[in-house]
Formats: sequence, structure tokens, C-alpha cells
Amino acid sequence: MSDLFARVLDPLTVQAAWRRLRSDRAPWAHDVSREALDAELPRHFLQLIADLRDERYRPAALRQFTVARGDGKKRVISAQFLRDKLAQRMALEVLEPEIDPLLHPDSFGYRRGRGVPHAIAKVRERIATGLRWVVDGDIRSFFDRVPHRGINRAVAEFVPNRALRRLIKRWVAASPHPGGLLSPAVGVPQGAVLSPMLCNLFLDQLDSAWTRAGIPFVRYADDFVLLTPSRNDAERALEFTGRKLRGLRLELHPDKTRIAQATPSLRFLGEPIVKKRWRRS
Repeated sequence: MSDLFARVLDPLTVQAAWRRLRSDRAPWAHDVSREALDAELPRHFLQLIADLRDERYRPAALRQFTVARGDGKKRVISAQFLRDKLAQRMALEVLEPEIDPLLHPDSFGYRRGRGVPHAIAKVRERIATGLRWVVDGDIRSFFDRVPHRGINRAVAEFVPNRALRRLIKRWVAASPHPGGLLSPAVGVPQGAVLSPMLCNLFLDQLDSAWTRAGIPFVRYADDFVLLTPSRNDAERALEFTGRKLRGLRLELHPDKTRIAQATPSLRFLGEPIVKKRWRRS
């Protein structure tokens, strides 16, 4: 992973990143509309590359919108300017193929070539071996509560390039939850380009803890299932997970975490975890 930062700024990386964003109609910056960007695209791109190279680049404050939820409450949505999306996409184009092979094989969310069908297939494979008691778990408000300090430590473990680490740290610090004198800075915007990768980097330590404890699991971002042979084992796995998450300054969602037997009525990622009831032995 030598000279990662130079690869981020390579024109081929910029082109690959822009191909994924060219249909995005977000404004380029607070003072540059999408139409103004189109009129002078090369100039704005060259300025972004120069700012990144000389470490003058600073991410803009996130745009925030309030939308109604299905339950009648309101939710605040954070969105990046296109300039920041492109810079993050450039970093992701280089980092993703380097980092992905280092992540745990039983993590399936936000990874190329993996998705919900692969996660469900792995769950069913584990159940077929006799692991028929399931902890169906959810981390409470992960993207809003994940601590910046922990994310930066995870980035330092996976990304050896100092300039790129400093850049990622600036993006993390641009969160809409900056913390204060008595509270640590927390949260990353769920819709940001780099946030899914940061989620996997941070939670890889939880994956490793499950593996060391001998707890089979399947994780998809902040949703997971633990698979065990008995209810007692499931209860111990749940207790272990709660303790580990508290150590990471996170917690289980009390209304979305439960222990259950593997039946067609139990769903993970919107899919039944088994297609038919298993016969009692």
C-alpha cells in the first residue's frame, strides 16, 4: 500500500470516481452550482487535486434537510457537496481494493461482490450445521454514535499513509455531531461516500472478538446474527456482545435485538433465515 496518496490524486482515479458521480446533481460547493461546475469542469477538478496534494483541502459543512418519517416524526438527513463526494470517492477507489481483503470474511455489508443474498446464504449454511438458536442483533444508532477516536484508531490500523489518514480524520471531524467539552465527538453521516467503509473498519474489531470467542456470526453493517446450538449459548453470546459494544462506546438496540429459534418467521435483512421449519431430532 505504498504511495497511496499519490494514487488517490492520479487522473485515472479521478476519472473512475467521476464516472460514479457524474449523474449526481448536488452543487459542487456552497458557492458553485452544478451548472457552474459543468461550465468549468477541468478547472474545478484541477483545483481540487491541487488542494488535496498541498493539504489545503478542507471539507465543507454538511447540508442538512428535515424529512418526515413513516411514524410521523421528523428525521434530519445530512448530505455532502459534490466536491467532497468526489474527493471521498477518489480515496475509496484506491482504499477499497487494498482494505477489503483484510476484513473478516463473515462481514457482508458495503463490500463489492457481496450483498444480502451472500449473507443469507452464509446464515443458512450455519443453521444447517445445527446452529439453530439465533441472536438477531442491531447496534443502536451506530452511524450517529460511533466515536471519532475509535474510527481514527481503526483507520490508523488499516491505512499506513499519513497524509491519507490526516485527510480521513478531517472528513470524520466534519460530522454533524461534533461533541463538546464534556462529551466526545461522535457520528459519521450515513449517506457520506466513505462512511460505509469506516463502519466496516471500526466493527472489524467486533468481528475479531466474536471469532476469538468462538461465536459464529454474520454481520451486515450494524445488523448481525449470532448462531449457536442452544438457548444458553445464545444468551452467553448476547451478553458477550453487549459487553464488547460497551467497550466500544456503543450499545445494542433494546427493541431490535432478540434471541429466537431459526424458523421461517425470523427474518434477517428482510429475508427469512430458513425456508422451512427444521425437524426436531
